[in-house]
Amino acid sequence: MPFIADRDLITLHPPLFREVSYLSQTLFRGIAKVQGGQVMAISGTFSAAVKPGHVVQLGEIALEIIAVVNSTTLNVSMPRSDATAAVIAPADTGNLTATIATFDPQIGVVHAQVLRMLGLEPSQGMIDESSPGEASVLNPRDLAPVEAMGVLHLIYTSAAAPLGDGNTLAARAEHYRDRFAQERWRARAIIDTDGDGRADAVRSMSVGTLRRGA
Repeated sequence: MPFIADRDLITLHPPLFREVSYLSQTLFRGIAKVQGGQVMAISGTFSAAVKPGHVVQLGEIALEIIAVVNSTTLNVSMPRSDATAAVIAPADTGNLTATIATFDPQIGVVHAQVLRMLGLEPSQGMIDESSPGEASVLNPRDLAPVEAMGVLHLIYTSAAAPLGDGNTLAARAEHYRDRFAQERWRARAIIDTDGDGRADAVRSMSVGTLRRGA
């Protein structure tokens, strides 16, 4: 499982879906409203792919999805600094154009690369004590910042590529590349190498360059 979700990306960069939504995968498009802390679909139904951690954009408002109640109702929150913080109920709205899109593919690419830079296998299980997998990481939230910076760098690099140098999107890509480099040197993974739930090792990230996925 990745260390982050879309909600972590908008916490760092709120206008993300307004700026580069064309690079995301759209899971829902229709009309919805906020009522009593829930987003209710007026037209259309929510895809089975919609899950907690995704973001619903209603007009100019971006909201975290906390829970999928059913195919037309979502529990939501205003963006929070941390996924474990108390839910912040949004104000009720009238009917608005609503979109749920995700950068899950980009998150998956960067997650695998982050794991490899930590010397971990991008799989749930542990192959042996010398080759632990991602399930051996005991502090996944501590690795969320480096993964998020890497994803934002990847997204904006992809967005800027057709435009050449010197554009705003290229500047964003450069900014998040620098932020990723800073977080890469800071990040430490606490590893359980024998499956007993206790820390056995601490790993830092190797020097590496994030690459666009195929």
